[in-house]
Amino acid sequence: MNVRRSASPEQRTSRAASGEGPVETKEDLVRAASRRQPIEVRTERRVARVQEDVSYENLGDDEIRMYEYLEFVRELLDGLSLKKVCQKSGRIVSRTLYITPDMKAVYWNPSGTIKWLSVKSSLQTVKIEQVLKGLHGSSSVVARSSPERDARCVSIKDRGQDTSKSKSKNKNKSKNKNKKL
Repeated sequence: MNVRRSASPEQRTSRAASGEGPVETKEDLVRAASRRQPIEVRTERRVARVQEDVSYENLGDDEIRMYEYLEFVRELLDGLSLKKVCQKSGRIVSRTLYITPDMKAVYWNPSGTIKWLSVKSSLQTVKIEQVLKGLHGSSSVVARSSPERDARCVSIKDRGQDTSKSKSKNKNKSKNKNKKL
């Protein structure tokens, strides 16, 4: 049984000190623990910094209205729980909607910031062309839909990616496979 004891009972090492050395008294222990900021304080500071980034003195009336509208949209949508229809199987799965702070991307996966996951679970807001009421997807989705479900669904149509880029990537992959063989 490994029990670690200090040389003197007055000196103890503390996890709160985080590498600052031994804590000699209870006051030092309390001081070391109070240095850590609670999450709430960090959140408040972050909100204050965001508000400072947009100074109303430099903005015109139209820009102020647009900023306030975008903040309203972000508060309305961020963290909203929604149902996502799987395009291949037509199953409905529950997802939470997230918006990046610059409002350039919408993703429906808590780990949407991870590069390899965000490709499948995100959408660039610039690419959105239309938002249509109802299901407008693959045939399996439409076949499994009901009028009640269709009335609650929204389909987002976006501009497709350039297929010539993806084809050239696939050609390079097949060449690399041939080299390895």
